[in-house]
Amino acid sequence: MKTTTIAQIRQIRQSLFARFAVVQSPVDHAHERERKSAAVLQLYRILNYDSNVWVPTQVVADRSNNVFARLRRGVSQRVSALTIRKPFSEENLERTKRAFAFSFIETSLEKRRLMATVNYSSGQLLIETDSDSESLTILANATAGEYTLTTNTDFNIIGADSGLNNSTSGILYIYSNLTFGLGLIQITNNAANTGSSFSFQDSGANGFANSLTVNFSNGSDGTITVANSTSFINGADLSLRTASNSITVSSPLSANSSSDISLTGRNIVVTGNITTAAGDIMLDANDGSYQTGTFDGVQINGAVNVNTTSGNITIDGRGSSSRDNAGVKLISSKVQAGGAGNLTITGVSGDGSSSQAYGISASGVTVTTSSGSLTVTGTSCGTGTDSWGVFLDNAANISATGAGNVTITGTAANGTSHAFGIVVATSNITTSSGSLTVNGTSCGTGAYSRGVYLKASANISATGTGNVTITGTAANGASSASGILVLTSNVTTNSGSLMVNGTSCGTGTDSWGVFLVNAANISATGAGNVTITGTAANGTSHAFGIFVATSNITTSS
Repeated sequence: MKTTTIAQIRQIRQSLFARFAVVQSPVDHAHERERKSAAVLQLYRILNYDSNVWVPTQVVADRSNNVFARLRRGVSQRVSALTIRKPFSEENLERTKRAFAFSFIETSLEKRRLMATVNYSSGQLLIETDSDSESLTILANATAGEYTLTTNTDFNIIGADSGLNNSTSGILYIYSNLTFGLGLIQITNNAANTGSSFSFQDSGANGFANSLTVNFSNGSDGTITVANSTSFINGADLSLRTASNSITVSSPLSANSSSDISLTGRNIVVTGNITTAAGDIMLDANDGSYQTGTFDGVQINGAVNVNTTSGNITIDGRGSSSRDNAGVKLISSKVQAGGAGNLTITGVSGDGSSSQAYGISASGVTVTTSSGSLTVTGTSCGTGTDSWGVFLDNAANISATGAGNVTITGTAANGTSHAFGIVVATSNITTSSGSLTVNGTSCGTGAYSRGVYLKASANISATGTGNVTITGTAANGASSASGILVLTSNVTTNSGSLMVNGTSCGTGTDSWGVFLVNAANISATGAGNVTITGTAANGTSHAFGIFVATSNITTSS
């Protein structure tokens, strides 16, 4: 339990020395002051919170931190004298042995059991973990604005307040009569400690009426979990962050009114519903760099609904380092933004060298907006085979049901054979009166490099007045490179325009800008125009700008 500022350390140190009548002045060179002050504070707390382990006179030496101290008990069983010698040396230790009868312990003070620091000021409650592997939990009580926190160590309150009670070991009660009210509960970790973790207890129907922020910034912190139903009410926001570990949501997490939910972690796993009313939802598992492990950046799996009534949803994930994990993986779930809410999904795959590194993988899912925009951007950084930017499969449905625009961009930034920017298989991408834009690029160096690949009854359509534009580029590749390949699939508009533009830069045989085959259908059923442009910029034999085989291109009026 270290305090949060050097000023607090010095203040407690001064009061400690003033309290004891028999105190020898320590050697206190300016450049050693802060280190020794922290050592005094730790020794004082350790001793006075455990009266059973110390004999009347004891010497504590911490060679690793160069600290050396002698302590003597008084009749009250509290420390009555404390001397800090100059930096630890064998000579000082031997001199003390000759002068006093004592018990000697050589220890590492930083690894002692310490307590979570609680600091209340101006309506904000700051709780700082102060032990390795400290575990904190929180519970919303029946009375709005009252909570119970637990820890596997204990709590130390700096600045007493009638609204805070830690009389029971390991439990902190927060009451609604805090002097300055309660605007925010903030839980952080001390920079010197590792393995902090946080979770929610079962609050039942009770909601969190105050905003809660958890920020674990150390590289070796523990996990954050939502394993019990948790709700935030009356505009209270939730922000959970762990820099180098996972956040798991396995039970419903909800927010009413304008409350936001923000989760930021190394990776995020969602198997429980996340819902808001007018507030935003953010799932961020991409700090711009690769982290070690084996994980998808953001995974939403099962009969799960990530939904906002009118807020925005942002999902951003990056797969693990040297692996082929997806940036964002959606399986049999729903992600929906209602009203004018926008929905943005961004995924970057792991940079592994095996196969099937997907920027975004969506199987059997429903991803929709109404009048808000829907943007999906996937990038594969896998260096092996089957490097795909965006992969939609198994009746995935990506749509804007009202006036919202839909934009899907996929890039295979690396890869060898079968590198595809966008793959749509037995799935739908639709809009009504908004525009629909699909843009795929493959930079794969091997065979079968494809910018956009539609297969197995894939459907891309604008059912109302919306326009459809598909652009595909095979920027690299050897044989059988295609800018756009449409196989047994449909691309249609009603009264909006339809534009298809494909370019192949493949250097081998069968280089096709646009390739329509096996009952592919490109059509405008109403008053819309159809434009198809194809370019084979390179290639040897069988290089075609546009190649149509047993397929249809039609317009109505």
